[in-house]
Amino acid sequence: MTAQADVDDWDVPGDLNVNDAMTDKLYVLPMRRDGDGRPAFHPDSMLLVKTAASDGVAIDYAVGAEDRRFVDHFSAGPDVVEIWLSLLGPITDVTLFALGYALNGLLRRRGVKDKDLETSEVKVGIAQINAKSGKMKGVKISGPKGAVIETVRELRDNQ
Repeated sequence: MTAQADVDDWDVPGDLNVNDAMTDKLYVLPMRRDGDGRPAFHPDSMLLVKTAASDGVAIDYAVGAEDRRFVDHFSAGPDVVEIWLSLLGPITDVTLFALGYALNGLLRRRGVKDKDLETSEVKVGIAQINAKSGKMKGVKISGPKGAVIETVRELRDNQ
């Protein structure tokens, strides 16, 4: 029996924006809030974006360096890797590859062995940016990584 992923519509917070978006590139969105309630990134995203850049994978921050804030809430949080991403236009093979790359990197950073990557639980928020209006339409997908990637592939095929 193949594991399934859960898919839900996502009302992307209105203050999450992407500066200068390009097609075939994933943008990491801030998932946290700082002390003033402004969007902030989890520190895991720093290593993800740097590693992606050095490996030539199309992943970047949604906002410029001057607007980035990082917040870590030191607690024994959930064991589930979660990431919010946005993209301009349709899901492509390039964005599918970048998503798999991002999830594998985050899971490995948490100590997940390669043999367990496909079955590790993840949560992914994907916000597609409408090129004309700039508005974002989102979906959240959760489940084993392999099932989440397959669900995103199905979304791509049904665009």
